[in-house]
Amino acid sequence: MDHQRRANLQKIKSGGVVPRHSKGPRGECRAQYLRQHVATLGPKPKKSLEAFVDLGLTDGEIARYFNMPKTCISKLCHLWGIR
Repeated sequence: MDHQRRANLQKIKSGGVVPRHSKGPRGECRAQYLRQHVATLGPKPKKSLEAFVDLGLTDGEIARYFNMPKTCISKLCHLWGIR
């Protein structure tokens, strides 16, 4: 895993601001896919997701609110240790 990819995955895991995606190797497809959806959660995606979970919404309800796949919400909750 190269340094750039590792840094991007660390940003996703930390819930920090996510940079715009750029074209990269095919192996980054999943990271770009997640990055696009993380950006949908706003400037502080981890805090945003934590707030919706604290309100008692399910992964499906949160996904519908943000118009994104339920699997992304579940994956981000797992990565960020939310629940």
